[in-house]
Amino acid sequence: TRHMAMQGLEHKDDELKVYMVVIDVVSGQDLPAKDIDGKSDPFCQISVLDVKDKTKVIKNELNPQFNEKFTYKFFKNPKKVTFEVYDKDLTSNEFMGYAEFDLDKQLS
Repeated sequence: TRHMAMQGLEHKDDELKVYMVVIDVVSGQDLPAKDIDGKSDPFCQISVLDVKDKTKVIKNELNPQFNEKFTYKFFKNPKKVTFEVYDKDLTSNEFMGYAEFDLDKQLS
């Protein structure tokens, strides 16, 4: 089987593709207040294929400045990136918002 796999790599049709995705999570605006004091402690969770990352938590803020960069490399077309914003609490994280970007549409 090893010999067959190596033969497959010699064909031009089986060219290895690497997809690089660079995401800048800059800020949030006018987020809903989820805490008793009228503020929130937001963070953003990023999902690309089966990889998840998150920004740092910005305490007591409805207009957070995250300014974080995430770089990924995949051998499979990631097709979309999802962003979910949560309010960090001691016992659970409250959902605040969601956005999804179709990378095929953004890059064509």
